Amino acid sequence: MGSGFIKMNSTDDHVSGPAGAGLGPGLAITCPLCYYTAIMQTKVGLSVISLEEITPDNWRLGLRVSNDQEKYVSDRTHLLARAYAYRERHSRAVIICSDGTPVGMALYYDCDELDAYDFSQLFIDERYQGKGYGLAATECILDEMRKDGRFKKVVLCYTDGNQAARSLYEKCGFHEIGESDGNEIVMEKILG
Repeated sequence: MGSGFIKMNSTDDHVSGPAGAGLGPGLAITCPLCYYTAIMQTKVGLSVISLEEITPDNWRLGLRVSNDQEKYVSDRTHLLARAYAYRERHSRAVIICSDGTPVGMALYYDCDELDAYDFSQLFIDERYQGKGYGLAATECILDEMRKDGRFKKVVLCYTDGNQAARSLYEKCGFHEIGESDGNEIVMEKILG
């Protein structure tokens, strides 16, 4: 089953989606920490995916990837350290939630020298992998970038050998550009 999205913003009083979706006013999440939500058809049913700002109250979540993935993905501590290091580049570190349950984290920031967003980090907790959350979260983040509108391009790197990451990003329209940074393969996407 593919992922189907019905997008809505937490501050909107309406929901946009496919015709006949049956959604109307009052369904938007009103959590003041959420700045983007999407209703998503996952492999396990309908879920509300939200991106929440990281705050002093929620940054210590016990989210982690499996031991065999640690060579490919930074943990939450490194993600938060990178967010702090790139704070002058408008870094945005978020918690990915499904129906209010934290399932992962992500980070992106401005990369003025490439005239692009740098989609630096994404991980889904080992307990929630294989359910479509990575794809849904990536689409939500790309939509946030489109709304922000500072850049029309997104760049990212994945570690050579991480086929799951490569496949995910290709599904979202990224392509390799023939460059690498050590053992990391560079991909990009033009935001449409």
